[in-house]
Amino acid sequence: MFYKVILLFVSLIFFCCHGLSALIYVAGVTVGTYVIGLMLEKKRKKSVVVLGVFLIIGTLLVAKYVNLWFSWGFAVPLGLSYYTLMSVGYLLDVYHGKLKAERNLFSFALFLCFFPQVVAGPIGRSGDLLPQWNRKVSITIDGVRTGFIMFLTGLFEKFVLADNLAKLTNGIFFEETQYEGLALWIGILLYTLRIYFDFAGYSLIAIGGARMLGIQLMENFKSPLYATSMKEFWRRWHISLSTWFRDYLYIPLGGSRVSSIRTDFNLLLVFVMSGIWHGTTIGFFIWGFLHGIYQMIGRHTGQVRKSFREKWKLSGTVYIMFQRFLVFLLVSFAFIPFQITDTGQMLCVLKNLFVWNPWVLTDETFLSFGLSFSKLVLCTIGIFLVFWIDKYNLKNNFYDSLAKQKFLPRVLFYIILLSGIIFLGVYGNDYNAANFVYGQF
Repeated sequence: MFYKVILLFVSLIFFCCHGLSALIYVAGVTVGTYVIGLMLEKKRKKSVVVLGVFLIIGTLLVAKYVNLWFSWGFAVPLGLSYYTLMSVGYLLDVYHGKLKAERNLFSFALFLCFFPQVVAGPIGRSGDLLPQWNRKVSITIDGVRTGFIMFLTGLFEKFVLADNLAKLTNGIFFEETQYEGLALWIGILLYTLRIYFDFAGYSLIAIGGARMLGIQLMENFKSPLYATSMKEFWRRWHISLSTWFRDYLYIPLGGSRVSSIRTDFNLLLVFVMSGIWHGTTIGFFIWGFLHGIYQMIGRHTGQVRKSFREKWKLSGTVYIMFQRFLVFLLVSFAFIPFQITDTGQMLCVLKNLFVWNPWVLTDETFLSFGLSFSKLVLCTIGIFLVFWIDKYNLKNNFYDSLAKQKFLPRVLFYIILLSGIIFLGVYGNDYNAANFVYGQF
């Protein structure tokens, strides 16, 4: 019990460090959700769960959107989008009888406030986390070892890969510069890698840190850039968010059990809502809309694509690599409005894509953004290292496997990653938690 007290105290201090409003919001949402959960346990009334969801979502809307529209001047509380979805999911689970309301306020507070998952998830499920907080939390050697490997890999992905790629993408897409053609295409593809290493890196930091503390958080990324279809991509990318929308919005709307037109509408609505969850600008709406269209097209062309593959006997490594690159290209294209939220600049970028200028590969354009040639080479090696880990994770678990290895292979891995973080990492006085791309959501 003393250990849990320490964890909750540290979590609350973590909120306080980001402003008193952050602590007030999370305390209000925690107590409110806890009380409404007990009310639902006593009597499962639809009006109660609707009121609870309305109040929680209303808190999010006021803090995140109304404040922005009317310039009220207070900061969006840390992690609000994440523990909001956790709270709503908990109330719906209690209402539908999937679990009993949590009576221990202390355990419930830890469920929502646990500091490793606050900034950018993973979005925990009450059915997975509350049982862990209600039993004795034990720290094991295996857990610490596996967690440390995940934590270190996450730091490497974030500080070495994501932040160095950010120098390139920020330079290419800086609003006053007008790069064209191949430079833009490379910038678009690199931005997808940046987003991936940033968010997957943070997820590994959170999951690894929690594992070292004796808590298992859900997997959030599972080699998404190896997906061969957009449907598979969303089974591997931001798993905690995509499964939340699937379970609490898509399926209740009827999922794919309704008419074809209604199924298309459900898919489009889910992805548009996902875009709105990310932010209020038109770019996030377009991003969600594009992914909804991708899903609809994939759904209606599945049989045609299967017949085409069978007719032309398309299979093997080359075809799989083509599928993966096509998915990567579609995902990267959809990220254009995700990064460039100004509509005018977005249209300018789209217009400048179709310019032939292969000389940017040799005229030192990509060396003008603050990265030396040697650093570019070393970061490229780091990218291939992470892709190798992802490929291994398609069938096994790299972190568990390495944790079971003898001392020397583990230490060698530690040295490689720590050396990269120390000598190639991007950090300093101007660095803060907001530099995590998904920290802003």
